[in-house]
Amino acid sequence: MNICIIGKNSKIARVIEDSEIGENNYIVKCSQREKSKFNELSLSDTIIYLVSDTRTMPKMNEYVEYIYSNCFLLADFITKNENNIKDKQFIYFSSAKVYNIFKDKENYTEQDDIQDNSYYYELLKFAKKIINISMCDNQQAKESIKKEILPEFLKLPRIEEYYPIYEYCKIISEVIVHLLLKKAYILRPTYLYGIEEDKNIIYDLIKRAFQGKKIELTTAKKDFVSYGVLIKLLNMLITKNENNIQVVNVSSNKNIDNEQLKYFIESIGEIIGKEVEVQNIEKCNKEYNVSNELLIKYLKNEYILEKFDENIRKIIYNYYIKEVENLEIVKEYIGGSYAKVYLVKDGNKKFILKISIGNGATNGNIKLKSEALQINEMKKILDKQNIKCLPKIYEIKEYSNSTFIKEEYIDGKTISDYIYEKNTDESLVESEIKKCAIYFYQFILKIQ
Repeated sequence: MNICIIGKNSKIARVIEDSEIGENNYIVKCSQREKSKFNELSLSDTIIYLVSDTRTMPKMNEYVEYIYSNCFLLADFITKNENNIKDKQFIYFSSAKVYNIFKDKENYTEQDDIQDNSYYYELLKFAKKIINISMCDNQQAKESIKKEILPEFLKLPRIEEYYPIYEYCKIISEVIVHLLLKKAYILRPTYLYGIEEDKNIIYDLIKRAFQGKKIELTTAKKDFVSYGVLIKLLNMLITKNENNIQVVNVSSNKNIDNEQLKYFIESIGEIIGKEVEVQNIEKCNKEYNVSNELLIKYLKNEYILEKFDENIRKIIYNYYIKEVENLEIVKEYIGGSYAKVYLVKDGNKKFILKISIGNGATNGNIKLKSEALQINEMKKILDKQNIKCLPKIYEIKEYSNSTFIKEEYIDGKTISDYIYEKNTDESLVESEIKKCAIYFYQFILKIQ
């Protein structure tokens, strides 16, 4: 499948390209201003439109350029490429922040009409004006925005202490999609974070903790979603074909838990041998409390309600491996219930790193250390018999809430791989693997 991503410098574009979507499809990326590349649209099956300016609070003197980048370029793109995109799958990235200017509700669903927005009719007028100037050249468009649109735009009310230009522009852009297209997906992600990018609040907190700096945590709640869920959704949508405009909230419907965050930061303090000062700051809640029923419906069995602590562990593990141990991550294995397992590289040498941080009452750390010690003891016994089938344990680092095991990487086929090559019968393969496990266990018992 051919996918055209408009907004090539977006971190979401980079994540898409590095994901299974990029591996399994042909992707062309271009910016909103690279109009010479738009001829690729006729060859594309799906178009993913990402805005070029994602700042939430630009300065007042940047408003003209901000409206131009976020609203005008979208209208300009759709109107000038109408014939090439009208039958394509079109996915526009909005934001759950639009709910900041919706009428007060306890729970937001995708069925909430865009007209529930408190200032919908004023924003509808702006959307129509921007569509009308979309056939102008760039300079004329900016002049029109400056003289005709911005003065009226600034009459829209502020929210609390700030002017919500980000939210207004997102709603205007959604209206533009509704007015110009008959079918499209409008995605409203909540707070996106994950190991795929290092410019987010969570990563910055972890970085500061490893540096031993003071940490300030707000009491505000925040909905979140990892890039993993977003990629799963996009992977499904690029093959789906609706005949209307469909809005999808992209959220894990859980809040970032600052108590858990504090616990992990304290665990980092033990690793670096220095207490990290954590200060709580009172702030009002900013959660959107959006419904993700449509997301669950689309992903079906692939959707798993995310746990915040699982994702933050991944970010800590990645930071520790790359920035503290200065190692390159080659591969992440599935691992067990109490530890993450990585194949890492130091120069040309590969080895296995098993990590457990803050895994519930130190239970995971006890198991991980116990496993390493058992392997060491077993290896001594087997070495005497000249049997080389267990890895060396190079290093064990242990803290009250964390354990790190560095062990030898043994390259080659696993028993499972070998049995699968010899058999095609699935039930026979499973039976043979179980037999091998029993034989090995009995063998070890005899040696002991």
